[in-house]
Amino acid sequence: MPVNLDKPARWKADIAQSVDMYNDWFMKRINPAIICEHPDILPTLRMIYVSSPCR
Repeated sequence: MPVNLDKPARWKADIAQSVDMYNDWFMKRINPAIICEHPDILPTLRMIYVSSPCR
């Protein structure tokens, strides 16, 4: 069942909250050590490889 389908006034706040929750989760799990151990994740993260944090 769709949540807030009939309440478009809540959509902007719901989207912002979802993005904030994802970013908090993501930033706690991805760090320079993880990137150094698994540099193949860079394309998945859509980062531009300028220099490695592993130096």
